[in-house]
Order: sequence, then structure tokens, then C-alpha cells
Amino acid sequence: MEHDPIEKIKFLNSVQSGAPIDFHLKTIFSEIKIGDLDFLSLYDQCMSSTGTWAPSWKTFRRAQRALTLGQYFDYSLSVPGSKAECGVLRGFSALLTSRIAQMRDKNWTGENYHLIDSFAGLSEPESHDAINNFSDVSGNKVPIFTHKAGDFAFPLTKVQNNLQSFPKIRFHKGWIPEIFLDLPEVEWSFVHIDVDLYSPTLKSLEYFFPRMAAGGVIINDDYSSPLFPGGGSGWTEFFDKVKKPFLVLDTGQAIYINK
Repeated sequence: MEHDPIEKIKFLNSVQSGAPIDFHLKTIFSEIKIGDLDFLSLYDQCMSSTGTWAPSWKTFRRAQRALTLGQYFDYSLSVPGSKAECGVLRGFSALLTSRIAQMRDKNWTGENYHLIDSFAGLSEPESHDAINNFSDVSGNKVPIFTHKAGDFAFPLTKVQNNLQSFPKIRFHKGWIPEIFLDLPEVEWSFVHIDVDLYSPTLKSLEYFFPRMAAGGVIINDDYSSPLFPGGGSGWTEFFDKVKKPFLVLDTGQAIYINK
């Protein structure tokens, strides 16, 4: 089971689906704050406001990743530079981080925050994005794709509505890497990469890495994703080339600080 991510997810769903999820979330996160914000309240509000949900197997992983993301975003507010998110979906993480920015500066309305997404779902997966631990009846390894092009599409207008409290956020609709031509030529203090697949992960790093401010942070949401191995392989390939160290967390995230 441990080598089969799909079976592992089925197992986790089966054992956790009847557990008192709210009790466990409160036990783990109830005393945690980001600045003056109660994390669990912030998390619940952003999940509800954007219509975001997590299956039972992912409940605690999602909450812990949101906490990590929020803490590093809060750190990045002390670093001069613009901020970007590649892969926006419903706008949950953009809303969470925006509320943290507003907590630090009550007049903040989204200045220099750039959200990048096709708003048409995933691009076409390629070989790097396949789960390769499956065998056919002859024992041959068969690549399995857990998602297809167009999955996770969510309209830009709805995301804009979810983030309407921050009218100066800039939205960039298009495919990576071409959409990067729409970005200003600036230094970046925070980049969140959550694009699931190999190629857009690699291309995002190729664009942002040389433009990072001193002390800037890049977070990859998908480094150890059980369903999206391409997010990790694209990251690993890039950092093998540039020979820079990075942190890997049990949440599945990878983090690079430009020191």
C-alpha cells in the first residue's frame, strides 16, 4: 500500500471519514496565531468564503500547508518586492495571504500582488506527471494519470468576486510560461507555485528564481504530492541545475529562501 498513492488515499479516507474532524482540527490548531490573527478562524473563513473543501484524507495536510504558507507569507512582508501566486483555483490561499497582509497594514488592498492562472484548468499532463507504480497483467509498468487537461477550471470572474475586498490585486489569465510576458520586470519577495504539473512548475522557477529579492521565498505546494509527481520532479530538476539547497516539509511543500 505504501507504494500505491491511490490505495493509500483510499485507506486514509476509509479510516478518517468517521473521525471527529472538527475536534482534531481544534486540538491541533486552536492556540496558533499568525500575528494577531487566530489561524483556525482565518483558515475556516477563507475555506468558506471561497467554497474550498478538502476530502477527509487531506483535511489535516491542507490545514498544515495553509499555516506554513501563511507564516512564510507573513515573513515575506518584511522583504521588499512584489508577490505572486502561480495556480489560483478558487482563491483560497490568495485570500488567506491577503488577510495576513491587511492584518499588518490595514490600508493594504492588494498592491503588487499578482495572481497567475489559466482559469481554464490544468494543461495537458506529460510523462513526468504520471504515477508509474502500476503494473498491467504482464507485469509491465503502466503510467497512470490521475487528472486530465481542463481539470480544476474555475472562472476568473468568480475568483475576482472571492477577492473583491482587495481591488488592487492583479490577475493574469493565460498559460505558463507565455503569461509571464504580462508581468512587470521587478524583484519578487514571495512566490507560491501551486500548478500541479511538471512543465509549469519548472517554467515558473526558470522565470522567478533569477528575479527573487534577497531573502525572498519560493514555496512549492506540490513537491511531495501523491497525485502530482510532476510538481516535485520539475522542482528537483531545476534545483539540481542551480545547485541551491531547499527545505522539504512533511506537508509535501518545498521551500527555498534566497539567501
